[in-house]
Amino acid sequence: MKKQLFTVILIVFTNCITIGQTASVLETLESKNNSPENFYEIQKKFNDFAKNKQLTSSPLTNNGKPEKIPNWNLFKRWEYYWEQRVDRVTGEFPKTNAIVEYAKTENSLKKKSTYNENWTNLGTTTSDGGYAGLGRINCIAFHPTDNNTFWVGSPSGGLWKTTNGGSSWAILNNNLSVLGVSDIVLTNDYATSNTMYIVTGDRDGGSMWSLGGGQVADNASVGILKSTDGGATWNATGLTYTASNKKLVYRLLIHPSNNQILIATTTDGIQKSTDGGATWSVTNVNRFIDMEFKPGDPSIVYASTVGYSSAYVFRSTNTGDTWSIAVTVTNGRRSELAVTANDPTVVYQLVANSGGGVLGIYKSTNSGASFAQVNTNGATNPGMLGYYSDGSGAATG
Repeated sequence: MKKQLFTVILIVFTNCITIGQTASVLETLESKNNSPENFYEIQKKFNDFAKNKQLTSSPLTNNGKPEKIPNWNLFKRWEYYWEQRVDRVTGEFPKTNAIVEYAKTENSLKKKSTYNENWTNLGTTTSDGGYAGLGRINCIAFHPTDNNTFWVGSPSGGLWKTTNGGSSWAILNNNLSVLGVSDIVLTNDYATSNTMYIVTGDRDGGSMWSLGGGQVADNASVGILKSTDGGATWNATGLTYTASNKKLVYRLLIHPSNNQILIATTTDGIQKSTDGGATWSVTNVNRFIDMEFKPGDPSIVYASTVGYSSAYVFRSTNTGDTWSIAVTVTNGRRSELAVTANDPTVVYQLVANSGGGVLGIYKSTNSGASFAQVNTNGATNPGMLGYYSDGSGAATG
């Protein structure tokens, strides 16, 4: 169906062009042996066709006269829609939708334990966007004393709050220049001060490369914002950007017992504030995507890198003032961290390869002083971060 739609688009597109005719891509597409099977093949066919016709933008020049291609935008809309929904590695179109896949795996997804927990969907269940149209959530924060009140931050759709356990939601940042939220932190005295911070923008990049300028182009950060009325109004902190700066803030930590100490990971490195966000200083110039305090001992902080040829975990023993390398994973790219109050000495590091799949899972049992790989059976289900829900396929994601 998707290929047929593209063929219709290209037929109309071809008929609207008055430049000298050559053997068109349409003939190639209609050849059974050469019919493109995935999104990237179709995209390449169109781009080659446009290059052959010397078409580079919606208005084109024909013998020195500007002409409009009525259906250039038609293809570009098709391209934008499907690029967000196909397998990012193979270009394969979805053969089903999320609801059908959930129904297939519903029983296997249920956790089997003596606690018999029940999961309830607290958000929307349908979308006009079609396959995978419900989007994603970047972060969540909970009220310290009221279990029915919590906040969620979405990459492009804003900061949302519920006070009735998720039955209804209200948006809190509709009037801000950037709606995306990548992190939410509350002060330890939130119950009385109503003070909270949000990280603006989408730390994971935004939308598609086809929008131009890379994945930071469409939802960059305007910095860290502070509210003293539970999110009803927001004020800039000393860590402030303009969207045109194309900066990102990835993670924000607040000291569990000192609300004046904040630590943020940004495209400019790790930045620390000791006055509640009024001023900031850079304590490490590397780019980190994740960061965690050691549970029970905030003087020890862990941070993991993104965007380098190897994956690193850095460790601070003085609340983020100075940092040293704790582990280096060659050929790793992005990595994420996890800690637990049940055993504060344990740190896990999940390392992705260049294709977004699992390169390795590493564990420290000495508060990040050293790490060892624990997924030694990596050949089993190598695609655990990939396209298929059962973990099959290549180590991509």
